[in-house]
Amino acid sequence: MTPRPTVVPDLPSPSPRSFYNRQDERWALIRSSKHINTKLAVFVHGFRGSYLDTWGKLPDLLTENADASEPFASWGYVFVGYSTWRMQTFLDISAVIGTEVTAAQNGDGRYGHKYDRIALFAHSLGTLGVRQLICAASVQAPGLLASLHSVMLFGSPINGSPAARLAVGYDIREALKPNNPQLKMLRSWSKCAFESSPWPEVRLVIGQDDRVVGARDIFFTEWPNDEKNPRFTAYNHRTLTKPNEWAGSHVVDLIGAGLSG
Repeated sequence: MTPRPTVVPDLPSPSPRSFYNRQDERWALIRSSKHINTKLAVFVHGFRGSYLDTWGKLPDLLTENADASEPFASWGYVFVGYSTWRMQTFLDISAVIGTEVTAAQNGDGRYGHKYDRIALFAHSLGTLGVRQLICAASVQAPGLLASLHSVMLFGSPINGSPAARLAVGYDIREALKPNNPQLKMLRSWSKCAFESSPWPEVRLVIGQDDRVVGARDIFFTEWPNDEKNPRFTAYNHRTLTKPNEWAGSHVVDLIGAGLSG
């Protein structure tokens, strides 16, 4: 009697992207296994956010789908985190971002090779760290602004947030109160810095149901080179950065626009 053949179940094909996740360092890198990307998208979370959770399914979606289409295939992706407890000023957050950008530009350690183009994506408090970074580019590694491809900010508290009163115990709380001195200083600093060392247009994504920072557009023209027609979505402050799927996702489309230039 002829033995029955052994049935081997179909195994999933290996992902075209490698996902390196270092939880202790609040850091994750998504890199192509097919070719070397020299462009890097940097994602930064906000107040009490997480380097991965803030972006919902986006890290998994990029790992699975990025190599299937442009502009996503041309980019590497890093998700950077920080402890909100340890942040006292916007400078502290910008230092975290700047350290990662410099390491990527130099091809240090975890990055493996050099990246020569940078796109910045940030949410909430993280957007103020990004604003601080680009207006104080002179204290970062040489070439930051020259390598800066685009900037996209989700739910940026450009006039502070009434919710800051609830952030009891956090030093950064003072920097988030409406019209606080630190925020005013950052706005003034940005205006002066832009005159001497301009940066790409800053793209704004605003949730129409955002009750943390609001959806008013009266203050947008006060920040240098912010786009005059922000992108409004139906989401709230928390869901603003969380795509549920790849195809047809407004969040994915927005990020794709930022990567395109």
